[in-house]
Amino acid sequence: MTPQAGQEVKVELYDKDMDKDDFLGRCNISMRDIIHSQYTDQWYTLNDVKSGRVHLVLEWVPTVSEPDRLDQVLQLQSLQSYQNKAVPSTALLFVYMDRAHSLPFKKSGKEPKAGAELVLGKTTYRTKVCDRTNSPQWDEAFYFLVRDPREEILIVKVRVQSASGWSC
Repeated sequence: MTPQAGQEVKVELYDKDMDKDDFLGRCNISMRDIIHSQYTDQWYTLNDVKSGRVHLVLEWVPTVSEPDRLDQVLQLQSLQSYQNKAVPSTALLFVYMDRAHSLPFKKSGKEPKAGAELVLGKTTYRTKVCDRTNSPQWDEAFYFLVRDPREEILIVKVRVQSASGWSC
């Protein structure tokens, strides 16, 4: 991808308060710089405030469909050393959790509460819990940064809550 002139990632920081969130600053980062460096781990100075910086780790993951290219990327990463010891990802996995159908009823005959858990490596996401239905509809999207798609496994657990707790 070649970015258009002026394309930027805009970052705005706020603190989370009960009454009103306070503005802490903003910064803009050129898409051209992100794509050129592929991976950056640095502090950015905040604008529109007296002082402040934000630490960001940014990674550009180009799309490729050739398996040989994956081997090249993995080999290159094994030869590199990174400032914060975090090895950049080689793939991005998007998962859309749509719905489940005909889940078992509770022993009491009532419809269950149902949720799902998605785990890949050290990243875990949970869907919302749908009350009293055996066909929950989540309509939620999740993403995972994948270091080695040949070895990492996505685990999806659909859980139903009964009086004794959660079960898969």
